[in-house]
Amino acid sequence: YAGKDRADERAVRFKDMREHALGLPQFGFGHKEIDKFGAEIIKNLQTIVMDTFYPPGPDKEYQYPMLNMHKLQVKEFQELRKKLADTYGTPKKPFHILMLPGVGTFEEVVGLGLNNGASADGRRKGMPLESDFSATPSQQDLPVDHQYRDIFKALKSWTQYAITRGFTNAAPVDVNIREDFPEKDLVKVIEKFAKGKIGSNLITITCADPETFDEALQYPEKYDLIRVRMGGWSEFFVAMFPDIQQQHRRRPLFLPNKE
Repeated sequence: YAGKDRADERAVRFKDMREHALGLPQFGFGHKEIDKFGAEIIKNLQTIVMDTFYPPGPDKEYQYPMLNMHKLQVKEFQELRKKLADTYGTPKKPFHILMLPGVGTFEEVVGLGLNNGASADGRRKGMPLESDFSATPSQQDLPVDHQYRDIFKALKSWTQYAITRGFTNAAPVDVNIREDFPEKDLVKVIEKFAKGKIGSNLITITCADPETFDEALQYPEKYDLIRVRMGGWSEFFVAMFPDIQQQHRRRPLFLPNKE
């Protein structure tokens, strides 16, 4: 009984922690403090990647302390790079490998989530991830929450050097808008994105009402032409696996300018 009581007490504690996490401000709402914190995490990730592929030197410490514990593995990788350069390069045409950080999930939001533990945003162990470098969707075990947000304010969360320049292999943001999204506002969004004033260095846009997705689940034969963005490509919504459909339904909805 002590074991059961202890387990029940821990369950209540973790439930309270999750409720608290779900209520905290999240990245992708244009919240300056959260955006700054996100940029710090991204910079650390970039440092790990670049120090691994381009180490500072044999007698220098890595910028990211964790890598100092893995110098042997980094050395082995550098030896592999040298071997490739000697094999495929020539004095006139040296061989180089250029590694650029980036992020992309495509349709693997479900598969990748299965092998990941719980997240600080309230996501439970094994549940789907957000798509690409997008804002977190509402949790799959809870009712759909569209998390409405101003598209111009929210997209500024990604307009940071660490993202737009640091993730040069792309940091896609998948944006969902309603079918009545004003054309003039959509043109404005695309223009501002093209000029680097909002958004990341890559965005995708899916135009569909939540009601359309609901109807498509009930009457797929009537909505067989609806396509949604899956990062680098479009996919027919009714052809997706159920868990991927549910993840897409839970993505935040971006609203036109409220200024």
